[in-house]
Amino acid sequence: MHSDTLQASSRSRPSQAAAAVRKCGGRSSSARRLLVASLPALLLAAPVAAAAAESAAKGLAAPPVIYDAASHKSIWVDSRSLFDSHGRIDRTVVSDHDAVAIDSILAIKASPDGCIHLGPPMAIESFAPTERATLADAVKGADLVLQGRVVATAAGFSFATPGQLITILPERVFRNVAAARARYLLFVPAGTVRAGNKTICSEAPGYDPLPKAGEEVLVLLPHMWLTDLEVLRCPGPNALISLPPGALIQLARKYPDEAGPALDAGALLRRVAALASGIEP
Repeated sequence: MHSDTLQASSRSRPSQAAAAVRKCGGRSSSARRLLVASLPALLLAAPVAAAAAESAAKGLAAPPVIYDAASHKSIWVDSRSLFDSHGRIDRTVVSDHDAVAIDSILAIKASPDGCIHLGPPMAIESFAPTERATLADAVKGADLVLQGRVVATAAGFSFATPGQLITILPERVFRNVAAARARYLLFVPAGTVRAGNKTICSEAPGYDPLPKAGEEVLVLLPHMWLTDLEVLRCPGPNALISLPPGALIQLARKYPDEAGPALDAGALLRRVAALASGIEP
């Protein structure tokens, strides 16, 4: 939770407390004195709870650099940890090969809007559309199907690919053939990455909207992408579905052969459960 959210929460408490005092206007003077005496606790409760939630989320967020235990090479670097004190790509953090590739991206001339725009070929690792033409294809072809809550996001690079690292806490696992994880770190090759004084904008249709911290997501990873690396890579937009509160999900944006009406999150998850269990063919 960001500081502006904390401040907004703090600002709202005095007005709520004042309303509570007015509501007690018809009560006895002793009741009013008791309520007034409790105002400091009311004012402090929200910031303390919010700070605790923020601290917990930070504890679950990914570290700025994640290494592959076998090769000792970085598989994720937060863009804020990419450069050394001289402003050059830190080659103690990324491999020489990845440093050259990232330098070549940063050398691309920015558009008038200030962004280095990367098109889909550089931004998306996708399956052939026929392999995942429907939600049923996606569920049946996935070795990991889970509903989770996003607790943190960060911008950076997985190897030399710019994108977002999403930290997901599993809430409901429909299928998993691998060892269970307390959290899932999913790299999505999309979104905006600020690297030094450059801004990279990966234009990856289908991922929008990218999930935000606090939102629910549905993850569907096929076997070849369910590796033992700490960071899992999202193979394409049809492997990640954001479930914003109150939103309707248009499956046709993810799967070309889906022609049904938009679904709310509850209806979508019920359908996924039926598909994962074999109830729905």
